[in-house]
Amino acid sequence: MEMTTQLYTAIRATIADAKDMEIEQIHPETTLSALQLDSLDYVELMVLAKRDFKKNINIDTIAASPDMSLATLCQLVADAPNTGGTA
Repeated sequence: MEMTTQLYTAIRATIADAKDMEIEQIHPETTLSALQLDSLDYVELMVLAKRDFKKNINIDTIAASPDMSLATLCQLVADAPNTGGTA
């Protein structure tokens, strides 16, 4: 499975769980503002990226871009530098 597809699946499930949403309500074009993410959600996404995908992401960049789509977020994480481990 391609990394962005894996990221999308993991991020979508994390957000659905954190926001008590049905996973079917979240689509690639859904914006971060539509998901009503807060600072704890951004930290959870940062931890997910680091723990499961060995990627370092800057949560300030994400938090400052509320119109970013979930697909764009996944690409941003995929393009982020590795933490030094293997994903």
